[in-house]
Amino acid sequence: EEVLFQFHPSNTFNYEHIPLYIILAVISGIYARYFVVVSGWVEHQFKILHISRLQKALMGGAILSLLCCFLPPLFGEGYQTIKDLINGKEESIVGLSFFKYFSYKSWLMLLFLGLVCLFKAFATSVTIVAGGNGGSFGPSLFAGGILGYVVASLATWIGFSNVSINDMVIVGMAGVMSGILYAPLTAIFL
Repeated sequence: EEVLFQFHPSNTFNYEHIPLYIILAVISGIYARYFVVVSGWVEHQFKILHISRLQKALMGGAILSLLCCFLPPLFGEGYQTIKDLINGKEESIVGLSFFKYFSYKSWLMLLFLGLVCLFKAFATSVTIVAGGNGGSFGPSLFAGGILGYVVASLATWIGFSNVSINDMVIVGMAGVMSGILYAPLTAIFL
């Protein structure tokens, strides 16, 4: 593919949606703090175990395997999940998990995405501490995109009209990334 994401932002900015962006900013800040706290907690838990690098890798692999079985979007960087959300393919995200056995409901999708977002912080931390390669940049974009999608979906349910999911996903990505990496200017430029 020529580009990672093909966003098509709305042509006009709806000033009535400013409260939504403020809410998304607050949620992004809270989530970024949650991510940092979970990362520190996981690192501390692995340190107090006093186990070898091989044992850390085995334990981390077992934890991640279980998480990925229940919440498949946790596997990998998650960019395909964001693409599917933007392109309206929500059911394909749930299709590989145990949630597929329930009839599709939009509230169930939001619950699923909320769980994915919460456990992404834990899965990322376990990956890094157990010896896997990676960092927080990709997971912060993934989690921010999901948060933006969830806020946009909830706003639509509440009654806001013409909420741009693409715009909310982009803003969520920038908000969470700036909070986790402590780099607000970098997030704005990206």
